[in-house]
Amino acid sequence: MKFFEYLFFLLICLFICCTSNKTRRISIDGQIAEGVFLPGNVFNGEINYYDSLTNHLVETGTYKNGVLEGERTTFYPNGDIKTKSVYSNGKVYGFVISFDSFKNVINTQYRYYDLRVGPSIDYKAGNPTEFWYYSLDNELLSHIKYDSILNKKISDITKNYFFFYKSQYFANNFGDTSKLKNEYFIYLIHPPKFNFQYSFCIINDSFRVIKEIEIFDNKKIWDTFEIDSNQLENGNKFAIRLAVEDSIHESYGIMNTFKKINK
Repeated sequence: MKFFEYLFFLLICLFICCTSNKTRRISIDGQIAEGVFLPGNVFNGEINYYDSLTNHLVETGTYKNGVLEGERTTFYPNGDIKTKSVYSNGKVYGFVISFDSFKNVINTQYRYYDLRVGPSIDYKAGNPTEFWYYSLDNELLSHIKYDSILNKKISDITKNYFFFYKSQYFANNFGDTSKLKNEYFIYLIHPPKFNFQYSFCIINDSFRVIKEIEIFDNKKIWDTFEIDSNQLENGNKFAIRLAVEDSIHESYGIMNTFKKINK
């Protein structure tokens, strides 16, 4: 008898598993959500949203236990992509890309767990028209209107306008203040049409580079670096170097700008 009870139990479990993994459709806020749902209609995996009147695909998103985790795409009524973004633990993490109805990119904006930070760029016909860069405090650090810089030299544009950093002291061992380290946080600003390369270096009084300590990854929005005063000799200074290759004013070539670090 126990054998048949056990077999019946296994069949019930198999039925529940097969039913829970089956694609279903449910109505939510005037839309139809289609996908696999955990008990209680909790989203899990890829979920597609359709307009309840036209049945046009409105949105696709990837969920993990009811929370957005992965890619999310919205669509125009004709099926073309409207926006693309990536989520982490239910919040936007990375670039949100917006398209017009002709499939052209019209804006890219970086989000850090829903916070607007870093670059935001408007485009027209594939070319950048306006650039903003925001700090983690939502402060506007840099702003460029591309139609207003056509007749300007790159040296006029970059002069002390792209160097933003701050320092803090920390100890590897909590409570041990005898060996504090000086760490710097730097925003890496990369407006389109200008190939920016930031680096941390040692310079002399004539702004000649004595040693390049670190080259920052130009794919990052920000980065950190440490300062070791023992590396300085003969009155040399630490500095941030910004090397710029200008594709708007080609005749001006590559320009180096320096910002001394006051410790």
